[in-house]
Amino acid sequence: MTAAEPAPARPSPRTGGRRTRGGRTSGAAAALALALGLTACGSGSGDDPADDSGSGGGKPELTISGAYVPQPVLDDMAAGFLTVTNGGSAADTLTGVSSDLSATAELHTTKDQRMRQVRSLPVPADGSLRLTRGGHHVMLMDLKRKPRVGERVTLTLRFEKSGKRTVRVPVKATTHNPDTPAPDGSAGHDGSSDHKETPEHDGAPEHDGTTGSGSHDGH
Repeated sequence: MTAAEPAPARPSPRTGGRRTRGGRTSGAAAALALALGLTACGSGSGDDPADDSGSGGGKPELTISGAYVPQPVLDDMAAGFLTVTNGGSAADTLTGVSSDLSATAELHTTKDQRMRQVRSLPVPADGSLRLTRGGHHVMLMDLKRKPRVGERVTLTLRFEKSGKRTVRVPVKATTHNPDTPAPDGSAGHDGSSDHKETPEHDGAPEHDGTTGSGSHDGH
């Protein structure tokens, strides 16, 4: 009787301890997942582990299109927009950006009419990541010069799995917005149309970027 009493009591605190530690671990994981979700908020395409679960043995196949920089209103700040399409069976992540036009370039998102910096943006398998007015976008800060309409600037995008992609991006009119059809049916307020761009790999020649939309003031 005396020996039997501690026997059921021993697994009880151990089990309870394990549950407590497990609960703490689950709580920490949930907090981390929430933080990562906030980092990529507004994507709607996959800021949860589901993006990576479909990678399997495949790989991302990225294409960049619709790239542009609207002529900035301010002398020291501009925005960049584009679409990254992933035709592969594995997800990827846009982790950074740089430009020859600015000393600093960051990934930003807009939510509730407020902009904030994010560390990364997901590119889902067999899906796309859109950087558009009122959503995700590139912020170019501390401009080295104020670009004019018709010029081309360089954007270098860094992806977790696909490495770097460098594109030559046209500077469009401040009010250009391909998401708003013009009265004559052409794309964008300035009548230009989007041309698809093939992403480049490190060391490959630069490709001309495509047209895009919006001004920085419109985010």
